[in-house]
Amino acid sequence: MEKIVKFLKLALSVLTAIVVTIGGLTSSGGEKTPGHTLRLTAVLVSDTHITNELYRRLVFVPGIHDISVNIQPDLFLCAGDNTDNGNEENWKALQRLLNQYLKADEIILALGNHDTWLSYEEDDHEYEPARDNYLRFTNALMGTENTQVYFKREIKGYTFLVMGTEDSTTDATISEAQVQWLAQEMKAAYEAAPDKPIFVVNHHPLNFTHTVGDNMDEHGFADQRINDRVRAILSQYPNVVYISGHQHYALCMAGESSPHPGFQTVEVLDNTVTSLNLPCFTSGDFLEEDNRGTGLLGQGLVLYVYDDCIELWGRNFALNHWVEGFHVTIPLTNVENE
Repeated sequence: MEKIVKFLKLALSVLTAIVVTIGGLTSSGGEKTPGHTLRLTAVLVSDTHITNELYRRLVFVPGIHDISVNIQPDLFLCAGDNTDNGNEENWKALQRLLNQYLKADEIILALGNHDTWLSYEEDDHEYEPARDNYLRFTNALMGTENTQVYFKREIKGYTFLVMGTEDSTTDATISEAQVQWLAQEMKAAYEAAPDKPIFVVNHHPLNFTHTVGDNMDEHGFADQRINDRVRAILSQYPNVVYISGHQHYALCMAGESSPHPGFQTVEVLDNTVTSLNLPCFTSGDFLEEDNRGTGLLGQGLVLYVYDDCIELWGRNFALNHWVEGFHVTIPLTNVENE
C-alpha cells in the first residue's frame, strides 16, 4: 500500500511539472513600483538539496524555468544546502541543471551544512573534502576564485557578504577570523555607500530568531557568543538585510497562522536589521512533510531594490504563481537626511 501511495504522489508531481512547463498557474503579484527606478532584481531561495533523484528535479527544473523566463533576475541566490550531500555527484547534478536551465546575470551560492557532508553516514562528515567540492563547483558556477567559504560579491553596486560554516556539524561554526572579516567588510561597505542596503547571507539564522532555539533541537549558531557578536556587528549599521535558510518553513507573513507558532519569514532585529528566513525549495519529501508540515516546496522570494526601499514578493516558482498576500516593503534609511 505504501508503495502505491508513493507512486501516485510521484505521478501527481510529474503531471504538475508538465502543467507548469507548458503554461502553469498565474496569479497577481510582483508589480514593480511606478515612478521608481529599479536598481536590482534578485531571486532568493534556499535548501535546494539537489541529487540525481527524479522527484527533486521535478520541482527544481520547473522552478528554475519560471525564474529564468518570468523573473529574469540580475541575481539568483541560494542560501545554502545547495546539494543534499556535498559529494562530487550531487554537485555535478546541480551544475548540469543550472547550466542548462538558469538564466541570470549573477549567481551566489552560500555554503550549507548539507554541503559539508559527503553522505548521511557520520563517517563521511569530512569537512575539508566537502569544502573543496563546494569551492571548486561554486567558483565555476559563479565565475569567482574564492579560497574561503566566506566572501564578498558586488552585484550592480550592492554589497553581498556571504558567510559559511567551518565545520561539518548541523549548526553553524563561525571562526574568529570570519567574524573579524565580517566586521571589516560591513564597515567598508557602509562607508562606501551609507544609503545603500548591505546584504549578509548565511545558511543559518541567528539564534532566537525565526523560532530558532524555540522549536528546533539545534540552534542556528553553535556558539552563542559568536552569534551575539555577529548580531552586534550587523546592528551597528542601517539598511542591513540578513538572508538565511535551514529551517525549511514555508513563507509566512506576520499575523498569519503557521504550523510553527511564532514563525515569520521576515523579522526586524534591533530596529536596523531585516532578517529573512527562506523556505526549503527542493527536498526528498515532495508532497509529504517538508517545509515542516506544509508540503509547500518551490517557494522563495523575489526582491526588488529601489533607491528608497526594498520590495519583497513571495512566489512559488515551481507552480509559477505569486503567493497570495505575501508582499513586504522595507524602507531604506537615508543617512544624509537624518
